[in-house]
Amino acid sequence: MKNILITGSTGFIGTNLRKRLNNSNFENKYNIKYLVRKSIGENYVIGSLNDKDILDEVTKNVDIVIHLASVTQESSKRENYNVNFIG
Repeated sequence: MKNILITGSTGFIGTNLRKRLNNSNFENKYNIKYLVRKSIGENYVIGSLNDKDILDEVTKNVDIVIHLASVTQESSKRENYNVNFIG
């Protein structure tokens, strides 16, 4: 069974992806974890893309990362670059 990590699962695209995965057999074939800023349920890991320790922990044994997280223009240029480009 493949392990998948999805970032940005509370945004527009991530929310719709989560709904679609929940309404299919996809979760029966894959172990899915979501990296989020605040707890919203089971299989969710609270953390930040800016926290290397969290990223090291949450990506252990992960086969696929679907990176949908982003920050808005309201963030600093550095944070914008780190999250949206570096991931």
